[in-house]
Amino acid sequence: MYDTVRLALQELRNDLVFERVAYWALESRYPGLRPTSPSSDLARDGYVRTPFSTGDEVVLWVSLQGRWQSKLEFELRQHRRHDRRAKAVFTTTRTTTEASKEQWRKLARAEHGVELEIVDLHELTGLLEHEGLRWVGEVELGVRPQAPRALTPAGSYLQRLAHRVPGMTQPLVDGAAFAQQLHNALTGSERVVVVEGHGGIGKTRQVIEAALTVAATLVLATGAPLERSSFTEVPLDVPSVLVVDDAHRCPGLAPLALLLADPRFDPVRVVLVVRPGHGDAVRHRAGVESHPTRTLRLEPLDSRAVDRIVTGHGIRGESFRRRVVELADGNPLLAHTACDVATASGRFSWTDTSHLLSELVRNRLGGDGPATRELRATAVALAVRGHAGDARGHGAGRDLATLTGAVTALPADPGRLDLLLADLADAGLAAGPPYTLRPHLAAPVILAQAMRRDQAVRLDVDAALQILAEDAGRFPLFGEGLSWAEVYLGPQLTDLTVAVRDSADTGLARTLAGFVRSLLPARADHDDWSVVVALADRIVPAVPTVLTDLHTALVAQWPPAEEPDGEDLQWLDHWRNETSGLARRYTDLAAHVDEAEQPGAVSALLDLAYLCDTAGPDLVPLREIAQWRVSAGLLAPGRCNDLMALRRERLHTITQWGRDRIAEPPTGLSAYQARRRGPATIARVLLAALTPLLSGSVRITTPGTPQDEIYHVREVPLPAHPDLPLQVEEAAGALVALLDQSDLHRQDNLPVLQALVAVAGALRKEAVRPLLGGRELPEHARKALIDAAATASAGIAARWESLPPAVRRHAVEGVLLLAAVLRDRRAAAGDPVTAAALRHAAPPRQPAH
Repeated sequence: MYDTVRLALQELRNDLVFERVAYWALESRYPGLRPTSPSSDLARDGYVRTPFSTGDEVVLWVSLQGRWQSKLEFELRQHRRHDRRAKAVFTTTRTTTEASKEQWRKLARAEHGVELEIVDLHELTGLLEHEGLRWVGEVELGVRPQAPRALTPAGSYLQRLAHRVPGMTQPLVDGAAFAQQLHNALTGSERVVVVEGHGGIGKTRQVIEAALTVAATLVLATGAPLERSSFTEVPLDVPSVLVVDDAHRCPGLAPLALLLADPRFDPVRVVLVVRPGHGDAVRHRAGVESHPTRTLRLEPLDSRAVDRIVTGHGIRGESFRRRVVELADGNPLLAHTACDVATASGRFSWTDTSHLLSELVRNRLGGDGPATRELRATAVALAVRGHAGDARGHGAGRDLATLTGAVTALPADPGRLDLLLADLADAGLAAGPPYTLRPHLAAPVILAQAMRRDQAVRLDVDAALQILAEDAGRFPLFGEGLSWAEVYLGPQLTDLTVAVRDSADTGLARTLAGFVRSLLPARADHDDWSVVVALADRIVPAVPTVLTDLHTALVAQWPPAEEPDGEDLQWLDHWRNETSGLARRYTDLAAHVDEAEQPGAVSALLDLAYLCDTAGPDLVPLREIAQWRVSAGLLAPGRCNDLMALRRERLHTITQWGRDRIAEPPTGLSAYQARRRGPATIARVLLAALTPLLSGSVRITTPGTPQDEIYHVREVPLPAHPDLPLQVEEAAGALVALLDQSDLHRQDNLPVLQALVAVAGALRKEAVRPLLGGRELPEHARKALIDAAATASAGIAARWESLPPAVRRHAVEGVLLLAAVLRDRRAAAGDPVTAAALRHAAPPRQPAH
């Protein structure tokens, strides 16, 4: 080791080490300075360049040569050869005079057109002996370390944080209001200020930067002891601020009372930075509870502030911005880290998110000793439970202790778990009380790691689910039934599902599916089915077969409750509401199933509409089927074939379902229930499912930016494609063909027949309807609808005489409602339904006299 920086620099022989030393020494003088890669020689050792520009503003050269003048001459020639005009900084471990420096500056300017600065051994030594850079000499040059100081100047403390905490050099977002509050507190009458905030939300930086605007600031680092001798570093001649970082973790705070009692230190203000809920306890330990105190609370960033962090990195993509807002959960550190990853690699996926959170957890939890294993086990248990304790922290350890048999290394002592939860909060991995993991997306990452067989801390998923169900069953919120299950188990199942999906363990997926099915009673009512379907929706990303399993059971058990007989109107209304609620949840579940893995999702939803029909039509929102997975991306150039293939697949599934149900009812349905449904039921289901395909446009709903907090709906015309007219014609034809079902011609089915006969007219109305926003439908889409209307009209006209008179009268009334000129034009154009309706409506001729 070397006793001085100067001696270490004189003895230095490693070029790469010197490049790093020069970089650290000059970084503050030349903001944005970046070292070059050691793998290639680009005639520079560092540079300053505005992002996305092509030219350097400043270049850095370093030299260990004894004859540094030769190296400088060589670098100047290379600079000119590369046709560069950037300012140059030459750093050497040799000494020179100011006169010599001036001669070289004139030479560089005159012969090479370059503004030059020379940093020699003397100047470099002075830079590295500065308090904030002494660590560079100790780490890089082997300078003997000085005895550590208890109190660190604020600038040095922030500088050290900047080297290991992403975003420390970025502008603060939403910090002005807090900075003003702290400024007012430090300039007021109170000598003690308590700042509370969750770990990782930037308390330290905001406190120090705000304090520096008031007075000279010293910082007691996290976990460092405070002794009376430390106060010799506090200045007496000027106002100053003493910041105790993470004061709740400081082993000794009693000397603070002595400082505040000594009149010599009257200009000193003390800021205690603590986790929420620890302010009073810290003041008591320090013996300063009798001193006037101001308490400030620093909250996590809201979504708009996190979004500004992302855009501050030059990222504008809405999808990435929404993802980072969700990931960060108000934590600026995570937001900056995600942006750094994205800008370095040009992409950011769930894999990147998972890796980032894994690193965060590993760094915050420390090594792999017994204490760390207990802390990790506590994090796993908290991830399983979702939350622990009440608002005062009471019962938190007891909540987690029930999982002792499901999480290895988890202590059974609630008191020990209370301490471990506090440690998790100190590490920035939990917020509370009541305690929850933070950021919330860390929960599935922690759980996925605990599901691996090679981990010291393991999670028994089956045992954990049974414990959760037993615990939740002890505290039902809504009386009998399964209502408690959705409230208590839903969020936990969501995190477990993401973890199981990431683990790709089919055994764990079967465990999840079996658990959800086991909650269903032998004779389940509407509420029971609604809860189980909602929980199934939680696990469908990991268990795509859950819809098929539940559908088979639902058909076999239908109806969930005794159906009304039609006389009890109050019961009928209640039954319809309950069935409608179940249908909505079933639709959500079906919409989330990957059709590539489970192609029966559409058929299952059509079956549900078939089952619900006796309670009244349109209980199941079948119109949504046509929009499933139709995103704005499919409307982009080059995706036309994909969009039409998706619509073709949807159309085929719906029409095939119709043929299947005309042939036989769903498998497992009782004979009595099957007799209650017939062709009219099938026709109503097909009308609701196929009507959205009788259109020349689609509606796209997209979420706005995190700042908007709204959804955008736009209607987009379908692209010109050979399949478009064929698909519209086939959908209309499938509906017209239902007119051949003789059972439909009964008196009680007249509304269905009337709707089928109106298909042609509906197509013509759709052809002239303006899109959202007032635009007209393009000619290719309008023609597809009009041609399909003509084909449908021909089919209806061919069946005209077989239709009941009431249906024909209804068609005549529809035609007569149109403007006379339009009716004449359509008749002249040869529309058969219009012509037949007009003949039917024409008054009989009077004989001539």
